[in-house]
Amino acid sequence: VTAEQGAQGQDLGKWSNYAEPGDLVAVPPAGPGGDSPNRDRAGRALLSVASTVGSIAYFPIKLVIGTAGAFFGGVAGALSGGDQATAAGIWNVTTDGDYFVSPEEIAGDREFRMTGDHR
Repeated sequence: VTAEQGAQGQDLGKWSNYAEPGDLVAVPPAGPGGDSPNRDRAGRALLSVASTVGSIAYFPIKLVIGTAGAFFGGVAGALSGGDQATAAGIWNVTTDGDYFVSPEEIAGDREFRMTGDHR
């Protein structure tokens, strides 16, 4: 069986599953202090899993806080005679910020913001 023929003897042309000796390319291992591509992939995968687990735990809490803040901000604004600054003072703190945990935040490349600006 050659590279151009399948196990049954049919011609596979360029779709052959067999490699010729010159087709294989060696990839040198990572040098001292260098990260291999697999380690980099594993690190990114670990960050992704950690951010998913963190988001599953954090999102419901942030959603409740944001929803309550939106409601109480509206009530505070209405009770203060329609003062939008009063409502915004509650809204900015409770509804702004991150609702999900990103891999960049876990790695420390980006700041995690649980609340918004305290204006």
